[in-house]
Amino acid sequence: MSHYTEIQTEFRDLECLLQALADIGITNVQTHEEPQQLRGYHNDLRQDKAHVIVPQSEVNAKLSGGASNDLGFVKKDGSYQAIVSDYDRNRWWDKKQGQLKQSYNLRKIKKEARRSGKTLSESKLEDGTIKLTLAV
Repeated sequence: MSHYTEIQTEFRDLECLLQALADIGITNVQTHEEPQQLRGYHNDLRQDKAHVIVPQSEVNAKLSGGASNDLGFVKKDGSYQAIVSDYDRNRWWDKKQGQLKQSYNLRKIKKEARRSGKTLSESKLEDGTIKLTLAV
């Protein structure tokens, strides 16, 4: 049985978090007003609870390719903290979290630019870097 670990993150905007999850291929996401228990890879209920849950079936199909646990995000002090089992953290989370953070940050910047009436252009450089230009 894997132990879950809470990971410090800077996901403060639920809409951008959900969009970022979709950007990395996660389309089956459950959101809850009250945190719900996460499930382990044997479909067993864990003590850990989350407001945003990516079910293990989605994790298996889109991220890990095998036996995994639910991925959760619990709202705490204004941000959504990732809750990842130690097994999944070592297996795939450490690789995917960078993509998720990059997508989240890009979504958040775009949202804030729209909100403030600014124009944002985006281009991808040869090395994979994304260049953003904000026009006032």
